[in-house]
Amino acid sequence: MKSTPIAAALALLGTALAAQAGEIYGNVGLPGASLGYAQPLSASFGLHADLTTLGDYHIDHTDDSGNRYHGTLKSNRGGLFGNWFVAEGGFRFTGGVTFNDTRADVNSSGIGTRVSINGVSYVLAAGDAMNAQVKYPGTTPYLGIGWGHHQTGQRGWGLLFDLGTSYGRPKTTLSATGPTLGKIPLTDVAAEQAKLQDQVDSSRFLPQFSLGASYKF
Repeated sequence: MKSTPIAAALALLGTALAAQAGEIYGNVGLPGASLGYAQPLSASFGLHADLTTLGDYHIDHTDDSGNRYHGTLKSNRGGLFGNWFVAEGGFRFTGGVTFNDTRADVNSSGIGTRVSINGVSYVLAAGDAMNAQVKYPGTTPYLGIGWGHHQTGQRGWGLLFDLGTSYGRPKTTLSATGPTLGKIPLTDVAAEQAKLQDQVDSSRFLPQFSLGASYKF
């Protein structure tokens, strides 16, 4: 049976990959701890992919209206990246795409707590709460520089670092519930949400700075 051009191309790619030693790696830093796999394609190019998690992190935040929020920041990320080794060594430029579950869920509550909504101050009663969520896009581009994942021709351990950023505009939602806050006009809640959105718009860049180790086999 004749081989098709696609089958021939796949066979050629498989042969090329088999000739290059892949590696597993782990690193820590921002945005968390990662575990991944890297595959050099040549002395100049390669690929790597990883899963990264920050877990759940408690945060306290005071917004521009003076409202203090308590809650949790959660960040989990998958990434697929291409590497260009400009001098056919370990230094590289990296570009790719990340798939994110990154959000903060916070609230302001408690009897006697004061909150400001569209310039009007309210004292919270039992059951009152102002809830906010800040969520980053599910898919974001990534650009950065780094060291490691390059073709060496040898098995064993290596060092890694990455410095770069993903870009995506976070989206906010805000709700006010309870016997006092539930009576506030929705237009005022929307105006306060717009203020919060303006504040988080400055956080469109999600930085990465991480150090790690790899094992090439």
